[in-house]
Amino acid sequence: MVWDILLQAAAGFILGAAVGYGVGAVIDALSRVFAELWKNLVAATREIWGYVTEATQYLLANIAQFLDNTWSEIEYYLRQEFGYRREWWIAVFREGREVFLGFIDPTSSQGKSVIGSIGMLEQGTDVQLPTKQNPIITELKLS
Repeated sequence: MVWDILLQAAAGFILGAAVGYGVGAVIDALSRVFAELWKNLVAATREIWGYVTEATQYLLANIAQFLDNTWSEIEYYLRQEFGYRREWWIAVFREGREVFLGFIDPTSSQGKSVIGSIGMLEQGTDVQLPTKQNPIITELKLS
C-alpha cells in the first residue's frame, strides 16, 4: 500500500538521529501549525510520564518535521480514506522498539484511523513512548 511506503520512507530520518538533539533547530524550521503540534505532543508526553527527556523531544520534533514536510502527500491519502478534514488526532506509540504514527478522524464515532510503523528505535535509546493502550494523542488543527 502506498500509505505504508510513505511512512516507511520517514523511518530512517526520524529514528536514526538520536544523538546531538538539535531540538531548537528542528522546531525553528517548522511551520506554525506543526510547531504547535510538537508543543502539544511534548505536553501530552509530560502528562503521561511527568517529565520529557531530550531524546523524546527530539524524536517528537522529527516526527513533526516529517509531517510538516510531507503533509500534502499524507493529506491526499487521508482524504481518500475519510474525506476532507481540518482537524486530525495524531497518535504516537510504540510496541517494543517499533514506533507507530496514527491519524484518527475526530468526527468518527467509531474512531476510524490509519496507523503505520515509522521504524525502530535504536537499542538503548532514552525515548519515552507509551504503548498502543495509552498512546500520546494530540490534535492537529489545520488553518
